[in-house]
Amino acid sequence: MITFLKRLAASVAAPAAGKVRFFVDSADGLPKYRDESGALGDFVGPQGPIGPEGPAGAGNPEFPIVGGVSAVGGNATTSAGYGDATCDAPVRIPYAGEVLAITLSLNGARTAGTCTAAIVIDGVPQLLPGQTATVDGTNTQAITTVLSTPIPFAANAHVGARTTTVAFAPTGADATISVWIRKT
Repeated sequence: MITFLKRLAASVAAPAAGKVRFFVDSADGLPKYRDESGALGDFVGPQGPIGPEGPAGAGNPEFPIVGGVSAVGGNATTSAGYGDATCDAPVRIPYAGEVLAITLSLNGARTAGTCTAAIVIDGVPQLLPGQTATVDGTNTQAITTVLSTPIPFAANAHVGARTTTVAFAPTGADATISVWIRKT
């Protein structure tokens, strides 16, 4: 074990030729050194660059919560199911995070109306512009919406999805909804 004396930097004299004095500066509590020329240095380098994915970094990858709705059609709002037919509750996420995107895909092409998938957080549908994915006359079977502003959620939030159909045909199509999230 090495023990450094705690001193004011101004009180630490330059050492003999070929030597360095190590100490803890009592003014700021940081380890420092003074070399034979009397120059003062510290062990703190410049901050490195922020990674390509920003503050969340590569350690927090995106992943989907995948749910399904059987037999969409007509005019209805239906919550997505997760796991099996008896589990239609949203998934409880044990950490704080944010929703990044939503994907809606159908096992058959739309012939009329619309089918919109919405993100649901703690029972509240997120319906602002750019927060849903809609199969319609332009996107007849699948669409992904990447949110321009991620939607944050707290630890232990219930995150899920629902579909709303308006005059949608064919009736009986199955929908798969992926809500893309990331830990913050």
